[in-house]
Amino acid sequence: SEGGFWRKMKTGIAKSEANWTMTRLESWALPGVPDILVCDAKGRFHLIELKYTKDNSVRLSPHQVGFFRRHEHASVWLFVRQELKEGTPRLFLYPPEAVIPLSMDGVKGAKPVAEFEDPLDWTRITEVVENEY
Repeated sequence: SEGGFWRKMKTGIAKSEANWTMTRLESWALPGVPDILVCDAKGRFHLIELKYTKDNSVRLSPHQVGFFRRHEHASVWLFVRQELKEGTPRLFLYPPEAVIPLSMDGVKGAKPVAEFEDPLDWTRITEVVENEY
């Protein structure tokens, strides 16, 4: 579930070398705004939308697509956790410009910036976000 994914992420990043302060946002107040606001060690902000799938589909609302389109120039990320019935669970990191192909064709239709298999290397994951900024 997305809630379980959030808990794994929070625990993993706390144990990593990253110095991130994360705030879970209440998106019901602002439809389309990503789930997590991150402030990294350099004081830079990043927004992360969490998605969980048991297949190749990624369900994005029109508000979420609109937000990502309007903020393509910013450090806005889609973290997609895929847990198929067979195979190793994966985490895909997508930039904002992947939102259209991802919403239309799912994981198979969009090219991630990075892909990780379990066990997840949260230090490396945070480095990707910070270095692509």
